[in-house]
Amino acid sequence: NLIGDAVLADKAARAKRENIAVEIELCDLTGLPLKPDEICSLFGNLLDNAIEACLRLERGRKITVTCRVRERETYLSVRNTMAEEDIAQGKRLISIKRDRENVVGHGLGLRSVERVVNRYAGELVTDAGQGIFTAAVWLPGEREVEQEKGMQAACRIDMRNMSDKRLIITVSPVRTQTVVF
Repeated sequence: NLIGDAVLADKAARAKRENIAVEIELCDLTGLPLKPDEICSLFGNLLDNAIEACLRLERGRKITVTCRVRERETYLSVRNTMAEEDIAQGKRLISIKRDRENVVGHGLGLRSVERVVNRYAGELVTDAGQGIFTAAVWLPGEREVEQEKGMQAACRIDMRNMSDKRLIITVSPVRTQTVVF
């Protein structure tokens, strides 16, 4: 996917200029049902957030992007190191962006990602702890989007196993998948 590749290359170059280690393991994204602007929003916002979180660290800056396609479903994980004081208050993530007088527009990146993911009956889950922030995205294949919307399937991502790089996704009451990152 040329758009996805361009966004990832741009963000990886920015991260490297900022002395952030970047690991990207991509899969074939040509089956993504997303429009070009949605691909930019998804990857751009997730990576901008990861870069900004890493910039608050003096050392140990790292971003890992992993993508898997299994049975026409796309699984994306963006993990980055973060300062411990940036961890969410309770279950709600708090934006730390305060570099402008008018903070309107700050903290909207994850909401933009969530809108794109929800438009395609997917799921976005975030987790923060032990100096690591993870955003995990599940998107059904192009043919499955309408079917999933029609069924109003409840996809749930279990973040408890992210520490051992396993992502457990319950797509329906009868189908669960484990994806290893």
